[in-house]
Amino acid sequence: MKVLTKDNVEIELNEDIIKHSFLLSNKIFNNGPTNILVDSITLFMIIDVVKMIDICVEPDYLPSEVTYNQKLLDYLNKLSSQNISLLIEAADYLYMPLLLDYLSFTITNKLKHLQTKELINIFKNEESLFEKKYKEKIKLKKNN
Repeated sequence: MKVLTKDNVEIELNEDIIKHSFLLSNKIFNNGPTNILVDSITLFMIIDVVKMIDICVEPDYLPSEVTYNQKLLDYLNKLSSQNISLLIEAADYLYMPLLLDYLSFTITNKLKHLQTKELINIFKNEESLFEKKYKEKIKLKKNN
């Protein structure tokens, strides 16, 4: 499957990446690439992270349960706060609950170890797409 990123880079994604994204796995594809609102650098980071996800899905698996992969957690802990913020926004847009679980665990771990400077930087970036959508929903509710 080919996707066209928001910076107009065409990237071929394999099934291993697509199966982690509810948005991509539920798309009905034409012959051309599917447009996504994620830049190419962030998409390549997601591809690297998804390659590290090693989870055994059992019959009673719930999306909220994660078998934590230490290699992946170490990788996420080493990322800059800006990259974590980009990953959170992209994983939210692509509906990747498993990746969001890992990212939330990473942020919780930073809180636990009181790395507040890093946390402030994660949420200090410019307004994200998620924040914009949230604010639009609030405005719509106020107007109704």
